[in-house]
Amino acid sequence: MKNNHNNIFRNSMLAAFTALLVSSCAQQSSITHGPHRTQASEAKRATVVSSYPIKVTKNSGIGGIAGSVGGSVLGSKVGSGAGSFAGSVGGQLLGLFGGRKAESVIREKSAQEVTIKIENRKYTLVSKDTRIFRKGETVMAYTNVYGTPLSIKALK
Repeated sequence: MKNNHNNIFRNSMLAAFTALLVSSCAQQSSITHGPHRTQASEAKRATVVSSYPIKVTKNSGIGGIAGSVGGSVLGSKVGSGAGSFAGSVGGQLLGLFGGRKAESVIREKSAQEVTIKIENRKYTLVSKDTRIFRKGETVMAYTNVYGTPLSIKALK
């Protein structure tokens, strides 16, 4: 009985380590401090060229980690002896992908991809605003120091 608990614990730790390793490899590097890039410095009038509804999601990795640990524990119950390890690894992989997909579905939100025109230049950005922007509509674009729009807001 004690040996069975040791196998479950060992397989769970292996699952957690592998999930963390896979999740950390998928991370992208980003700028941690750059206020001139992310703070609006100017407001300019812009015209909406096009607007399309899209779905966006932002995964934290928790779904993949939880799925892989849970899958590993359940997979280790399937086999006995050497099959326990194979079941654990198989369950871990299935849980990892299933957990990641479940988190994506749970965190999915509606948004729109809006192309705007400022001074004869076109920019495309994602707006999470619930209001639908129409082609030809005039909006206020808040730009950074380089003139790149960060967000848009409808004019009243």
